Amino acid sequence: MQSVQSGHALAKFCIENSEIANSWHKNSQYLVYLSVEDENSLRRLMIKLESRGIMFSVFEEPDLDNQITAIAIEPTKEARKVCSNLPLALRKKSEKELKNDIMGAFGDYQYTRLIRNDNGPDEEYSVIEKEDYEKCVDEIIEIINE
Repeated sequence: MQSVQSGHALAKFCIENSEIANSWHKNSQYLVYLSVEDENSLRRLMIKLESRGIMFSVFEEPDLDNQITAIAIEPTKEARKVCSNLPLALRKKSEKELKNDIMGAFGDYQYTRLIRNDNGPDEEYSVIEKEDYEKCVDEIIEIINE
């Protein structure tokens, strides 16, 4: 789905910026697909691009309540600097990256059971040992990699 959304954004960019598109087609034809975490991250990127005068086109997916799902950015050195920290789209993450993502998602809650106890309306999470927590994370990674 990511590449289809990007294709829509690219087509829109070419229509809206035909001179830039023609120059790109004549001189380069390189395409780089990058990814961000979510729509809010995409919006923050758009603000950065706008503040630096970098042109881009936005694609909003009508089937997702016009959520912004992709942008196409003009090919400039400045755009390359702004996007240099973004990961390649569709790249499979290493186990270490997955583990960091999962553990980071729990933040200060590490070593806390991932499944709630059934103690009625005042359910609480129970603390578990570090080894058990890491085992849980490893099991999640196995599921992701299946």
